[in-house]
Amino acid sequence: MKYVLQALRAVLLLGMIGVAFIPVLALGDLTEGGTGLGLCSAGLSWCDNSYFIGPEILAGLTIVIAFLLGLFHYAGKGIWLIERRKQDELRRRGLL
Repeated sequence: MKYVLQALRAVLLLGMIGVAFIPVLALGDLTEGGTGLGLCSAGLSWCDNSYFIGPEILAGLTIVIAFLLGLFHYAGKGIWLIERRKQDELRRRGLL
């Protein structure tokens, strides 16, 4: 179970890095003449987004990263709990 939680933490960490990298991908797409991952439908030259689109995207990404960080934290707590139970069992047997 410990290894499953460690693998879950690794996946969550990669997910957080991926979510944080989304703005870089959007800017890269815009500079190459793309739509910025759907941000500007006609490209950068005809981008008619409101002033609030940036803060909306920032808020959404922040919420997703905070959620993933919370899951990362609880997976770490699970690993700690498993290790604690293992140490308690060893102490009870007199092996530690």
